[in-house]
Amino acid sequence: MCSKCKIIKKERFLFDIAGVIVDKPVSFMQPLTAERLKLLAELLRKYGLNYILFGSDYTATQPKHYSELLLQKLLLAKEEFEIIYSDNGSLLFQ
Repeated sequence: MCSKCKIIKKERFLFDIAGVIVDKPVSFMQPLTAERLKLLAELLRKYGLNYILFGSDYTATQPKHYSELLLQKLLLAKEEFEIIYSDNGSLLFQ
């Protein structure tokens, strides 16, 4: 590890899932393959769903559409999505 690098405590590092999944090619992004979607779901679980924030990159996509896209494409159970959609945003204000 770099001696000048600061350690970021996990409880202070949140990941916004906005723009991670697309349903059609958009400028520099391509839809993820089934293999990549599975890997993404595994990584999100490993990191901890309590540290994932729901975001939609509004106005690029509507929150309802992006929410449905995540439910359809990302291999997470509905209960796992509830964690992401819940109060994770309140961590920003602690």
